[in-house]
Amino acid sequence: MKVKFWGVRGSYPVPGISTNKYGGNTPCIEVRLNNGQLIIIDAGTGIRMLGQELINNGFGSGKGRADILISHTHWDHIQGFPFFKPLFIDGNQFTIHARPSNHLHLKEIISYQNKDCYLPIPFNAVKANLDFVEIDADQKFRIGDAVVKTFKLNHPNIAIGYRIEADGKVFAVVSDTAPFENVLIGEQFIPKPPSTLTEEEERTLGELQFKLNSVLEDVDFMVYDTFFQVNEYVKNPHWGHSTPEHGIDLCLESGVPRMALFHHAPGNTDEILDGMQNYYRLKSKETHVEVIVAREGEEIIL
Repeated sequence: MKVKFWGVRGSYPVPGISTNKYGGNTPCIEVRLNNGQLIIIDAGTGIRMLGQELINNGFGSGKGRADILISHTHWDHIQGFPFFKPLFIDGNQFTIHARPSNHLHLKEIISYQNKDCYLPIPFNAVKANLDFVEIDADQKFRIGDAVVKTFKLNHPNIAIGYRIEADGKVFAVVSDTAPFENVLIGEQFIPKPPSTLTEEEERTLGELQFKLNSVLEDVDFMVYDTFFQVNEYVKNPHWGHSTPEHGIDLCLESGVPRMALFHHAPGNTDEILDGMQNYYRLKSKETHVEVIVAREGEEIIL
């Protein structure tokens, strides 16, 4: 199994000389199985460059097939769809898996950004065959040779994580999420962090944490939401994002040996991310959890 990063940035794209090294595109991860099967996780602006590469490898002649797993439909995770060239070639096939939200069908959510008030190209210009599969947390299903499990994360409008098992390896994406400690986040954005938790909220958070720890058992490599530094998270625990320290703790609790910092904050320049890479490389000598900073174009072979 190969994992390749095409977009690693959170919230909105940040191109420029200060982000060239790690990249400024929003989330998109390619998972390629040994048999060539393709699974794409999220469709932020990074999916545009992935599409350019796919055009040269079967998708340009309409013979491509892939599954796209969407963690949630916030704009930074779907905004690359209208610019994904393989969608506009007849014969290509895509199955899009995601959780519906706001009582809208999944197809309507995805296609809404192609309305003429936003873009000149209507969604009916798509030539590829699209299947929309609505999923939720705590599911298990097969995609070809891969077994996929979903799990609920702690994020406004509810995001789901993915565990992919194939080729004798296990890969997990845990983004976007806050830790299951200080605040329980549901469908709606919370304008300010709560001062206390109810007993029911504490129980629910404990259950979510237990399920997450369970689903991460035997995972070989985890991509984790590290939008915040610790001092930043303390100010904004209700935003639905986490820190490298929480990710490392999760690895230690679940036995995950390797982790990538992901969903970088827009303000985290290459210099800042270099500093984080150096710091957590040294820290890994204490924790024995290998930590890398996700970078556009980087390939991880499991």
